[in-house]
Amino acid sequence: MNPSAFLARYRPIAIYHFTDSRNIPSILKHGILSKIELGEQVVGVYGFGGNYLSQNLDSKKNLWDYVHLCFTENHPMAYRAQQDGRIDCLTYIKIKPEVLLLPGVMGCATVANKQSSEILPIEQVLDKINFDVIYVPRPDFSSTEYKIGARSEILVPKSIDIKNILNF
Repeated sequence: MNPSAFLARYRPIAIYHFTDSRNIPSILKHGILSKIELGEQVVGVYGFGGNYLSQNLDSKKNLWDYVHLCFTENHPMAYRAQQDGRIDCLTYIKIKPEVLLLPGVMGCATVANKQSSEILPIEQVLDKINFDVIYVPRPDFSSTEYKIGARSEILVPKSIDIKNILNF
C-alpha cells in the first residue's frame, strides 16, 4: 500500500517517537536526529531507547542514520528502556503522519534491529501490518496482531524537522 493510500484509509492522528523528556529542549532546537546526525552535530542525549546490544545491532544493520518511529504509543522497547533505567521519564512525541511521504522512508514489520527483520521501503512494509486491529476505537492491546503492529517501525532518514512535530 502506498503511504498516501494508507493515510487516506486509516487517517492516523500521529505516528510516534519515544524518548526521555530531558531530550525535549534539544529536540526543540534541532528536531529529532538520527544517531549519526547526533554525533555530527555534537548533540548530547539522555537515555537512548536501545541498550548496548540493541545499538550494536542497529549499527550492524546500518540503522544509525534513521530516526525510529512507531505506529502506537506503546512500543515494547519503550517499556523495556524504562524498566532498565535507560529512560527516566518516558515521553512520546507525536509526529505528523505525512512524514511517511518523505523520500527514503523505510520500515520494518517488526523491531527493525532484530536479526531476522527485513528493512523495506515503507510502501512494502505497510502491506505487511494489520492496521485494522491498530486503528479501531478500542484496540485489543492483548491480541497477537496488535502486538505485532506495535513492534513495527518506521525509519526516516537523518532527521524529523520540528515542523513535523505535533505536540510541541
